[in-house]
Amino acid sequence: MPVNDNLLPNSSFQSSDSMVVGEELMETVTSSSGVSYRCTLCDCEITDLNSRALHVKGRRHRLAYKQKYDSEMFVEMQPSKRLKSCLLAAKKRISRKEAKTSRLDS
Repeated sequence: MPVNDNLLPNSSFQSSDSMVVGEELMETVTSSSGVSYRCTLCDCEITDLNSRALHVKGRRHRLAYKQKYDSEMFVEMQPSKRLKSCLLAAKKRISRKEAKTSRLDS
């Protein structure tokens, strides 16, 4: 299926797995139990470096950043459960139709 360029964000878009914003809003917290991180934007505590990396790339953090600092930033929408189930049902119908068509063609 061809991609409709009108639906794509501008060319400066980065995919969600590489987009890091608001990293400067992360504070390092040192305590007797070790090092943790605090996101002043989302007001949350993060316990390890891997979780910190995932957090700054995460949708919730990017939405908070967009709301506070950059209203023009693109953040993909997350489909609802209903939409996901409708899309899955449509995909199954198409697969069955294609399978039926290929059996008739052979």
